[in-house]
Amino acid sequence: MVVSLYMNTISPQEKRPLRIIGIGLGLVTGVVIIAWLVINIVNAVPGSFTSLASLAESVRSYQLPNNEEPSMNELVVTSDSTVVQSGASVRLDWTAATTPGSFVFTYDCTDGVAIDLNSDEGTRSLSCDTNYNLGNVTNASLSIDSTKNRYVDLPYSVAFLQTDATEPDAVDTAVLTVVNDTISIVDEDTPAEETPVAETPATPTTPTTPTTPGTPTYTTEYTYAIPVSDPNGRSDLSVRFLNTGRIVGNTFVAGTVDREEEGAIQFEVKNLGTKTSNSWSYESSLPTGGRFESTAQTSLKPNERAVITIGFPAGSSATHTFTVDIESTGDSASLNNQFSQTVRFTN
Repeated sequence: MVVSLYMNTISPQEKRPLRIIGIGLGLVTGVVIIAWLVINIVNAVPGSFTSLASLAESVRSYQLPNNEEPSMNELVVTSDSTVVQSGASVRLDWTAATTPGSFVFTYDCTDGVAIDLNSDEGTRSLSCDTNYNLGNVTNASLSIDSTKNRYVDLPYSVAFLQTDATEPDAVDTAVLTVVNDTISIVDEDTPAEETPVAETPATPTTPTTPTTPGTPTYTTEYTYAIPVSDPNGRSDLSVRFLNTGRIVGNTFVAGTVDREEEGAIQFEVKNLGTKTSNSWSYESSLPTGGRFESTAQTSLKPNERAVITIGFPAGSSATHTFTVDIESTGDSASLNNQFSQTVRFTN
């Protein structure tokens, strides 16, 4: 018997279609997985953006609550040094304004202390207890001189006034210590030499109960006395220009003057002689035309002065030369009885 065996084999050509089908199923499966991941990521992204937006809004709301502007009640003045050598400069900085207006500087009268304002236009002398309009700036450079004491405290203040306001919105006050190394310190424990005087009998007094000695305290007070008039002396009235500016309320604020706004001029009349003057009067030219003539003014004692402020209406020309003349009978000198000062107005 012949038995024949038949083996069913698959040729390489027949295997190729099966491989292609397997690869196709793998690709489809990969696409499905990637699509599933993308859908889940997209669903998560909008929530993340919303959280970031909420965070930014929270920061913005913290900085400007209710969309309000910061208040100038927070005006803070600082200096690059609180101790200044006499003759040196100090820089002041303060909070910037958030509304239209200007900053005003003033300092207390202190014996022997003078201040100059430094700017690109030059150096300007500032009088004590006088408000100076600095404009809408955030800093100022000051030169300070002290000639009477080795150490002296100088109080000053910076205020902010809105445009056309009569009262400041904010004021900050600080103190600078001015040092003059050329002035020696007097040792108060060392008794000064005394001029011998004739002894006079002492007046009996009621005994007092002794007290326990403690730490001594003392204060120093400077008195400025106007000399007594010498009937055989002479009077000498002198006039000098001080400042231009504007009148805010009842206060003169020194500064530049806009020719489209009301302005003012300030000058001083002083008796340089040794005898009380007679009554006097003054006459001043005005930038809007014409002259102002005063009534008779009170007599001035020796070394006494009068500071006069004259306001004038808007409508000035670009520049004006102020001329002021004083008249008084019995004045010993006439060359210092007048002055001329040219002032440039803005706008």
